[in-house]
Amino acid sequence: MATPIGNLQDMTFRAVEVLRSVSRVVCEDTRRTRILLAHHQLSKPLLSLPAYEEHERREKVIHHLLQGENLALVSDAGTPGISDPGALTVALALQQGIEVIPVPGANAITTALCASGLPSSRFCFLGFLPRAEGQVRRFLKEYASLPLSLVFFESPKRLSKTLAIMSEVLGPRQACIARELTKIHEEFLRAPLNALCELSRQRVWLGEVVILTEGCLEQKRWPEATLDEALEQALFETKEGSEFKSLGLKELSKQLAVLSLWSEREVYQRALHLKKLRSIEG
Repeated sequence: MATPIGNLQDMTFRAVEVLRSVSRVVCEDTRRTRILLAHHQLSKPLLSLPAYEEHERREKVIHHLLQGENLALVSDAGTPGISDPGALTVALALQQGIEVIPVPGANAITTALCASGLPSSRFCFLGFLPRAEGQVRRFLKEYASLPLSLVFFESPKRLSKTLAIMSEVLGPRQACIARELTKIHEEFLRAPLNALCELSRQRVWLGEVVILTEGCLEQKRWPEATLDEALEQALFETKEGSEFKSLGLKELSKQLAVLSLWSEREVYQRALHLKKLRSIEG
């Protein structure tokens, strides 16, 4: 169940009703969750599920569920399992045949993206960056060529160093720092990466941070012949070798759209056209 990412007023009516109805609340930090419950005049038994002990403690959560209890799973902010504990517990619950019902709400990723000024129709969320400098470089290089807006979480203590590496690896593409979202000191800084890198050296960063950058601008839309060749390999060639060989038509269209810069609909229609031509020829 999603909880506010800062402003407690962002709790949904449905989420409050769910908290009121369950027998226990499974949470990341009991102190943070008690503040949330008290704000809505609620009091519930709490089960702690911190990220570093989720694997060991999830069995206890499943035990209560198998006893017929209804539980609410929350993290400190936002949606459980999205760069927060919860994913392992949800997976185990599903394996045990337990129904899992999502309760949506505030989300730092889309909140930052919609006000960043960057393209938002296609984006890639990459969670927290690695800590070691070499790992950060390798990580960024892996995604540098994607024609999608990139979204990262980062600690304010590492922000200046991270921006310097991002500026070097990704180049002077447009970027945004979204800080303290929905809180009193909410701030958006929009500028090329190299400018944000210079700015970061002049101040001390505090609060929770989301970094966003535009995608690679150097890629060009595939020629029709290149798209047809990829579709031919995936749809008709019997030998192994195409990375798209085992995909269904919709998933194939989705993945080729990202690479080719054609729309999913265009790729799908082109695939149908090629299949029709092949059936006529056959």
